[in-house]
Amino acid sequence: MPFKKGHITTEETKQKISKSNTGHIVTAETRKKISKNSKGRIVSENTKEKLRKGKFTKCSNCKKLIYRSPSRLIRSKNQFCNKKCNIEWEKRINILI
Repeated sequence: MPFKKGHITTEETKQKISKSNTGHIVTAETRKKISKNSKGRIVSENTKEKLRKGKFTKCSNCKKLIYRSPSRLIRSKNQFCNKKCNIEWEKRINILI
């Protein structure tokens, strides 16, 4: 129920509002049930592959096979498995001094 401008709320109403805003208390038992139900969901390999839209490509420095999403493939011509490979490659082609 919206209050009009200048409306004065009683202490009892303020307490009711603050209790309703805090939500319900989650017990340790409830937390265990939630974690038990959400852990260990089985997703088949077939489903995982269907969800992936990117491609496997080789690292430009060490030639290790890595998976990259379509947006990352578009963003950069060279793909690296980690920052270390990126720096080594830049040193090799004299970008970094």
